[in-house]
Amino acid sequence: GLEAATTAKVTATAATTFDWAEEAIGLAAGRGYTINHFVANPADAVTMALVKESTTSSRGLLQADPAQPSVKTIGGVPLLTSPHVKAGTVWALPTMAANLVIRQDANVVADTSAFFTSDRTAIRATMRVGFGIVAPDAIVKITLAGA
Repeated sequence: GLEAATTAKVTATAATTFDWAEEAIGLAAGRGYTINHFVANPADAVTMALVKESTTSSRGLLQADPAQPSVKTIGGVPLLTSPHVKAGTVWALPTMAANLVIRQDANVVADTSAFFTSDRTAIRATMRVGFGIVAPDAIVKITLAGA
């Protein structure tokens, strides 16, 4: 998984800004990669959503993408959530860093015997796949302050 990958690391100095996101984007860009997604624990995403523009504003820093209002962005990069991400950690992921790898071609089998009373066919498909991290140095691990 990501925890085992050798990655670049950023430590957030303050939980009240998204400077860590810009630092992660810049760190990846310096290595020739573009960050396509941030992934955080849902509890951390809620904390980020509560960060305001200023002490006198109720406008949050975590903004909706105008093209997709249900998607929140940080510095123009979509924020995804997963309960499998450890609380206090955010991953900055370039799309090209990981690939879906087919380990075995798909095996498709049709069986009409179980459904002989009508015009139906049962189909079973089996495929072995896995995930491969092809550019671990492109991934940035962000540790949030106080975590």
